Amino acid sequence: MMSQRKSLAEARPKSGSELQPEAAVKPARRRAEAAMMVEKRMMFMASGFNLRNSLSNTGGFYTSLER
Repeated sequence: MMSQRKSLAEARPKSGSELQPEAAVKPARRRAEAAMMVEKRMMFMASGFNLRNSLSNTGGFYTSLER
């Protein structure tokens, strides 16, 4: 999906604003920040999932909620 978007952007003729370095850097930086956010969210969800599993394995608080 990412490669498709990149090839579409390359196939499009470049306008004057895209030739300026700062204008070209902004979308890449925004995409990198979005990727970081997704990665953080994934790690947070994974840690929460592991925590819930360890608590339910010890007969903890979450097992009473899940039943």
